[in-house]
Amino acid sequence: MESNLEHPREQSAAQIGAVAPDFTLPDENNRAHNLAAELRAGKPIILFFMRGEW
Repeated sequence: MESNLEHPREQSAAQIGAVAPDFTLPDENNRAHNLAAELRAGKPIILFFMRGEW
């Protein structure tokens, strides 16, 4: 029996081309980096998302 329901995590997953919300995260040296500030500074940004379960 097939189900048309998606996994709950897929229902809330960002879509390709969606605008990322602004966030601030620390780097390996505990320095804060803010997405909007990095973009304003003209820095290239790559967002990489890993699955939470395998």
